Amino acid sequence: MSMQQLNKRRPKPAKSGQYKIKNWKGYNHALKQRGSLEIWVEPLLEGIKADIEKMAGDGAYDKTKVYEVLRKKKIKPIIPPRKNARIKKHANSRGRPLARDHNIRGVRKWGRKKWKQKVKYHRRSLSETTMFRYKTVFGGKLSARTLEHQKSRSDE
Repeated sequence: MSMQQLNKRRPKPAKSGQYKIKNWKGYNHALKQRGSLEIWVEPLLEGIKADIEKMAGDGAYDKTKVYEVLRKKKIKPIIPPRKNARIKKHANSRGRPLARDHNIRGVRKWGRKKWKQKVKYHRRSLSETTMFRYKTVFGGKLSARTLEHQKSRSDE
């Protein structure tokens, strides 16, 4: 669901500044979706102009919709399946096997730790560590207001 669709479903404020919710079922669903990672993956990938070969994510990205977006964009997902994950498309099914099923088979064959080593899942944590160090040194946000100054500030 796109951000525009979510904003259309959002309740409009009443004149007094308070929200009057009439559709509680829809409101609860929208609240659950707001925290869902799967609605953020597609807009994030669209913002990247370069070709993306692989995307690594933690177990929170182990969702069908995330895999569908990555398949459409021809990106190989490196996402560890949940511990209770089940194969959707078995080997005797028609069509190409699903990427998630491939990951599940790999974890079952080699074990979770060995699978992560084989697919180089650790590279994800290296990039997270790099960003953590960067933010520790420079702070969580840049203090320069213009793009030109932000570039020179980040080069320091």
